[in-house]
Amino acid sequence: ACTELDGMVILAMKSQKERNFLLKLESHIINNLQSGTIERIKLNTPLPPKLRKLVHMVSDYFGLGRIVDKEEGEEKKATMTLLKTEKTRVPARTLAVICTELDDEERQSFQLQRKVAETSGDAAQAPEASKPSW
Repeated sequence: ACTELDGMVILAMKSQKERNFLLKLESHIINNLQSGTIERIKLNTPLPPKLRKLVHMVSDYFGLGRIVDKEEGEEKKATMTLLKTEKTRVPARTLAVICTELDDEERQSFQLQRKVAETSGDAAQAPEASKPSW
């Protein structure tokens, strides 16, 4: 059963800072899973709630269980441990692959916008050019 990646993660990958965080996280997860000997991955750095939510979603995507360690009232200092389960696997479409797809889409969209601007711009600029600029 392949879990779909939450749309919030895809949206987050459009921000360079969050993309870097998610790609580092994914790389860390994949390296640990491929070593085959590790049952748990401890994330020692306290994460703000927004990033922690993304970690939860990425964990689901990889089929990892998780434990959130936080003291009462210490919401911002919570750390997480990801746990290997029988459902854990490296998905075929990794976050790195999805980032490439997003970049390709963005490039195509940008090229399309430029084409539209060029074709509509030529027609609109012709009469303008004959008017004096003063």
